Amino acid sequence: MLIKKMGFLGFREYLETYEGKWTPDSGPIFMGIGVAATGLGLKTANSVGDYETQNKLKRSLDGLLELCHATKHVPGLNMITAIGSDALASAIYSNSISENGNLT
Repeated sequence: MLIKKMGFLGFREYLETYEGKWTPDSGPIFMGIGVAATGLGLKTANSVGDYETQNKLKRSLDGLLELCHATKHVPGLNMITAIGSDALASAIYSNSISENGNLT
C-alpha cells in the first residue's frame, strides 16, 4: 500500500479498486495517498525498526508540508493547505518526532 505519486511517498488509505471518497475516519486523501494512513505508517515504520522507510516518509511529508505552507495564501488552494494541517495526521507526525526534531 506504499505508493509514490508526483514525488510524494505515502500510504494508500484504501485499495486502488475502492471507489468511495475519504471519510472523517480516513482523513483527507490526496492523489491516492491517505494523510492519516501515511501518518500511521510513519510511526509504525519506527516501531518495527524500518528506519529507511521512516526517513523516506518523513522527507516526503516535509516536502508536502513546505508546499502547504507556501500555498496557504493562494486563492483556490485551500484544500492543499487543509491536507497539510489535518489534525490527526499532524498529531501522528508530531508523535513520531522527538523533542529535538529527529525521528524517534
